Amino acid sequence: MPTRQSPMIEIRRTRSKGRGVFATQFIPRDTVIEIAPVLVLPAGEVLDDTIESVLSHYVFEWTKKTVAVALGYGSLYNHSYTPNARYEDRPGQIKAYIAVRD
Repeated sequence: MPTRQSPMIEIRRTRSKGRGVFATQFIPRDTVIEIAPVLVLPAGEVLDDTIESVLSHYVFEWTKKTVAVALGYGSLYNHSYTPNARYEDRPGQIKAYIAVRD
């Protein structure tokens, strides 16, 4: 599956939450915003309780023993309780980010 980044989004920094992904234009519900490949890593290499790695803030659980770093803007999407986008894990170590509301 080809990957793609969208001109509909950009990265901005906020005072309260740091970097995040923001729309640059109207995005209709169910629009695929981004398709991003992931790097799958052993969880123990990233989530070590004895040290806090910067990378640990940007990973997703992939399996019980692995985590994934989404490339592109994938690991920067807001983890809000009322998100504007959802993600789907797709075959071939891919995440698709999709708008949930207009």
